[in-house]
Order: sequence, then C-alpha cells, then structure tokens
Amino acid sequence: MGEPRHAPETRKKIIRTVIAEIIADVVGDNLELIIHWQGGDHTRLMVKRNRAGQTRWTTDAEVVDLVRALARQMPHETIAAVPQPIR
Repeated sequence: MGEPRHAPETRKKIIRTVIAEIIADVVGDNLELIIHWQGGDHTRLMVKRNRAGQTRWTTDAEVVDLVRALARQMPHETIAAVPQPIR
C-alpha cells in the first residue's frame, strides 16, 4: 500500500464532521457500537472484543502449534514456505 493521501489530523476532522457520537457497550464477548451520524441516522455494529493481552497482531494458537509440530520434522526454510490457510 502507498502513503496515505491525507494527514491523520485531516482524517480526524472529516470523521468529526460526519459522526455526532459513538456509544460503545460490552455485550458478552462483543462490543456493541451505535454510531450517531450528523443528520440523525444511526448505525448499529457488533464487533468481537479482543481478549486481554491480544491484539490483531497476535499469532493464532493453531498456527503456533502447527509450527511447533513442523519444527520437529522440517528445516526452518521449508516451514516458512508452507502457505497459511485463508480465513
């Protein structure tokens, strides 16, 4: 991907122009978001919460287990070439 066309400050100003308010509520393992747009429309979203200590950069536990199993059988270069499943 290339460089962003606009500075973060410009993007924030645009967002603040179109969104009046965002309300977030924890519902089980999810976050319920209600976006109140300027003009009166509302959008409801449900997104899965990250567990404590997890981010989007956390390696899936299944991948870690697979690499451990492969490390007993293959050299590192071969393991690195194994394609990951698309989710």
